[in-house]
Amino acid sequence: MLRIIVFGLLMILNITWLHGQNKYVTQTGNISFYSTTPTYQIKAINNEVFASLNIQNGEFIVTAPIKSFHLEQVELEEKIISEVFEAHLYPTASFKGKLKGFTAIDFRKNGSYEIEVSGVLSMHGISRTVQIKGNLEVTDGIVEMSASFYIKPVDYQIKIADEHKDKLAEKVEVVVDLSLSNRSKV
Repeated sequence: MLRIIVFGLLMILNITWLHGQNKYVTQTGNISFYSTTPTYQIKAINNEVFASLNIQNGEFIVTAPIKSFHLEQVELEEKIISEVFEAHLYPTASFKGKLKGFTAIDFRKNGSYEIEVSGVLSMHGISRTVQIKGNLEVTDGIVEMSASFYIKPVDYQIKIADEHKDKLAEKVEVVVDLSLSNRSKV
């Protein structure tokens, strides 16, 4: 009976270990957004982004706490984060989707790939289907992912008060930089 229990535990540990081999994660990813108007430039950076890539099925998840965005213009940070993005009501922005063509990427070898992810981008209580092109680089077991794309705040029902209309553009550039490590090595 003891052999059966030990064998069962070893199987569970092995399955858990193998499952961990398929996930690359980070809790210190970077998302920045840039807004340029004729009178103002805003740059906000968030270095507390969680991301997970499952290389077995291509599932890709990103979560960014809104309050972790920090603006270069410190005097505007509280107003933009609390009044425009309403972080107290909508504390996170997230993406959940799939990495297209993930089976063509050999995560065991160094290499660079043009990629596309498709899925749902959610923020400010609104979810929209998006497709984002970017780059993926595997270097010594680390997966670097980067992308740049534009969003319109109006598409996510982000209302810009009159006092901020000259500060936030109609289209905002979003830049994503992630360095993911194999979960079993973290």
